[in-house]
Amino acid sequence: DGRFYGDVVTKELQSFETGPGWEFTAKSGLSGRFGPKLMFENVTEPFELTAEAVVPAGRYLFPGLDFMIQTPPGRYLSARIRGDVGSYYDGWRVSLGVTPIWSGIPDLEIGGIFEYNLVRFPGRGQEYFAPLAQLNLMATLSVKFAASALVQYNGADDTFIANVRLRFNPREGTDVYLVYNEGLNTNRMDRFPEPPLRAGRTLALKINYTFH
Repeated sequence: DGRFYGDVVTKELQSFETGPGWEFTAKSGLSGRFGPKLMFENVTEPFELTAEAVVPAGRYLFPGLDFMIQTPPGRYLSARIRGDVGSYYDGWRVSLGVTPIWSGIPDLEIGGIFEYNLVRFPGRGQEYFAPLAQLNLMATLSVKFAASALVQYNGADDTFIANVRLRFNPREGTDVYLVYNEGLNTNRMDRFPEPPLRAGRTLALKINYTFH
């Protein structure tokens, strides 16, 4: 398997990713994939991962390994586990994540996303740490009403966001949504200028109507 990208003007190779892979599916429904990979990146200009971590211009060839495991679907509790580890430009990275879903109660589903992302450049004393935690809830209250909620913390920019959505379906072809969003800056003291506590707040009413 491989992906190649080039510059159509200079005809120069910009990036590629290649490597073998192995996928499996068990009788129980357990499935997954596993494979090493080799990546090349031609960075023509430095770019920032964060204000503290920068990738200099240059040509980089680095190996890695990624995997994914999906537990059997259709059960009260299922999960997807993924990982991506290896070299990263002139440093290394570890990215691990799990996405559990619980559906033990009819018309109610609770899910989440939990990620650990760490990038380090030891030769330059730089690092990028970005944990992520997300909780999702979806409930079918009746044939006409449904509700969903999302709460997320993003360690990359130290923000907390919440989203609540109510859906009303009075008849076929018509949907009314009431959506509320709230954002908070959770790390204000280490920034200059100091950002406000609230990163944003919105309340929106949306109506979708299908003309027959």
